[in-house]
Amino acid sequence: MPFYAAGINRDLPWYQAIGNHDQFWMGSQFENTKTRKAHIGSAILNLADDPANSDLDSTGDYMGVIDGKTVYGDIFGAGPVADFTTPPAVVPDASRHTLAGLTSTTVNWMSEFFKTTSNPVGHGFTQTNLDQGHACYSFVPESDIPIKFIVLDDTVKDRTRLTTPPALSTISDTNGWSASSTPDRLPINSWIAAHVPILPQSSLTDTTPYPMWPGPEYTDAYVLNMLHQYPNLILWMADTGTSMW
Repeated sequence: MPFYAAGINRDLPWYQAIGNHDQFWMGSQFENTKTRKAHIGSAILNLADDPANSDLDSTGDYMGVIDGKTVYGDIFGAGPVADFTTPPAVVPDASRHTLAGLTSTTVNWMSEFFKTTSNPVGHGFTQTNLDQGHACYSFVPESDIPIKFIVLDDTVKDRTRLTTPPALSTISDTNGWSASSTPDRLPINSWIAAHVPILPQSSLTDTTPYPMWPGPEYTDAYVLNMLHQYPNLILWMADTGTSMW
């Protein structure tokens, strides 16, 4: 019998932050012509089976696919090219297309959250996000509780930069409180949710800080210094600790 996930209670609002695996072919590789064709075509992706080789146009091994008709998801069509007399193939399907567009890696992905049966529609993203092409926003869960969540898109958009300008401007534009707040105005305490952390430790056992923001202007030290200007910032939540390269 197939397994159907119950999901979360539809009455509970939930919000989404973007990560590198949401918008690229894999976490450290952008889509290219070859991977785009592999999504929708009959040919199983042929790459070099070498972790040191990051060239997506390399060849040598079929990567295989999961056979969804089998109970445990058997792997089909994987192995060295030399082991196959004919290339392994699957049924082509245009619906398997990537959400990464030619001009934006985020817009199509964000659009999917407007096709929802739970709430809120967009799950944090708005038409402004779609128009501007970046996935930064903020929200206040309860109007009578002085807590604001700032959700950032601080992922790599090309090999040289994170989306730092819109991400950092979102912090400054929406933080909502400074030391000059009047007594009749409750301070807005901010929590930041983002994919990329700031100076995480290098590994589980090595606590040496590992820089994640490539610079040259927007570095880990720059972001930390900027965040310290906001005494109402409570927490930076991140969901990765690995290099983005």
